[in-house]
Amino acid sequence: RSMRRQTGLSLTEYVRAVEQELWLDIEVSANPRRKNPLSHLNAFANIVANYSANNHQPYLGAFLDWLEFADQREKFEVPTANPEAGLVQVLTIHAAKGLEWDNVAIANLIEGDFPGDSKNSSGWLGVGKLPYPLRGDSQALPKWQYLQVSTQPEAKESVEAFKLANKAHQLKEELRLMYVAVTRPKANLLLSGSYWKPGNAKVRQPSQFLLSAAQHLGLELPENQLEVNPLDDHQLVESWPLDPLGEKHRLQLEGAKEQVETALTNVFQGTAGQPTPAVSSTTRFSSARILADIELLLGEKDQAVQLANRVQLPVRIQASRFKDYITDFENLAQKIRRPMPARPYQETRDGTLFHTWVEQHYAGRVTEVTNPSLQPLIETFEKSRWFNEVPVAVEQEIQLTMGGNTFICKIDAVFATESGIEIVDWKTGKPPADSDDLAAKALQLALYRLAYSKFAGVPIEQIGACFYFVKEGLEVSPGSLLTESELLELWGAVVNRAKA
Repeated sequence: RSMRRQTGLSLTEYVRAVEQELWLDIEVSANPRRKNPLSHLNAFANIVANYSANNHQPYLGAFLDWLEFADQREKFEVPTANPEAGLVQVLTIHAAKGLEWDNVAIANLIEGDFPGDSKNSSGWLGVGKLPYPLRGDSQALPKWQYLQVSTQPEAKESVEAFKLANKAHQLKEELRLMYVAVTRPKANLLLSGSYWKPGNAKVRQPSQFLLSAAQHLGLELPENQLEVNPLDDHQLVESWPLDPLGEKHRLQLEGAKEQVETALTNVFQGTAGQPTPAVSSTTRFSSARILADIELLLGEKDQAVQLANRVQLPVRIQASRFKDYITDFENLAQKIRRPMPARPYQETRDGTLFHTWVEQHYAGRVTEVTNPSLQPLIETFEKSRWFNEVPVAVEQEIQLTMGGNTFICKIDAVFATESGIEIVDWKTGKPPADSDDLAAKALQLALYRLAYSKFAGVPIEQIGACFYFVKEGLEVSPGSLLTESELLELWGAVVNRAKA
């Protein structure tokens, strides 16, 4: 429940909060055998940051879907560090591209591991696979010869031939990796494999790459001399989570504990070895302590039940959501209690693309428009009165704090007028249906006006604001906007409802 309440954080902050809640940073730091214990967590943080930077709406659900997809398609490399004297670097062949070392060892040259066993030879005939002809690298991929098929046996033969071609293609890709690996050393190259691996009941065979290298060098590989797996008698087992006290300090602490317990026993026992009244008091104290702990746990459970229906408002709130808190609090409270990823809409995506185009237009660096749904919006905007104007600011972000909450005001455009300042909010959605709908939408403009007044030091009376609904080419001015005291009163009521 505590993690659900923090889903309002940015994706990178939320992932970091999850790591801290699970104590992952403490667990890896407690391992005395790791020189850089946080390197993997930091590498994952970079992946999360890159995902967030390259997505307009980096939702948690979408990120989890992407991780599942990337687990099958992407090659996430183990973080590497600069080589140091006396240390051996262990990394994948992908991560070794473009690098060199004096001495390189390539291990696990076993048939079925390197090269792999090519179990997934169906290619794009598998479920959910993109057909090869639609891929950008289709010319380098095997082709399924199905155009001349007229009978079922011929279709089966064409599929089998396609699978064989896929296996050959995968072997060729593995051979390219092997070429990368063997060209990394400056002086010495060690190729190795093993007939036995942990858990194997049958002997493994040397990789065809290892056999080819031995044949090229005129060498013979040693033959297997064992009938059973010798590693089954020496399996390594490590417990998780690791002991946060460390291997050595745990022994010292337990020794100190035994000495203290022995000293207490000597103090509270009589010369004849019988318990004195002091021991009985200690026992009663221990029982009372246990009962007190039980009462605290029961009280904590009761408090959790009482707080289950309360709403903890996010500290940072988008100004565009302000009206939802005011006009539809119950529905929004349900979403805060049980957050769910929002369904992406084409209209939302078009709005994001349009705002980006407007920002580029005023910056004088407009790129070619390739999205057909964006072109009508641009044509309508070109006829508006703001198209040839020079704005004071575009996509101006201002943080407005009211009470214990901060509202993120992303103002689309600010223009100078004869009477002062005009704030314009581009809208790619539908215009307000009635006066009540307009009043609700105008709450966002009221926040923008107050935020800009405090930010720029302009009297709020000299700042006007309006909507421009781009699809209809319609300009809508709400007229009078709420003052600072009125906005504070509205938000205060929301805070009180959340506490109740």
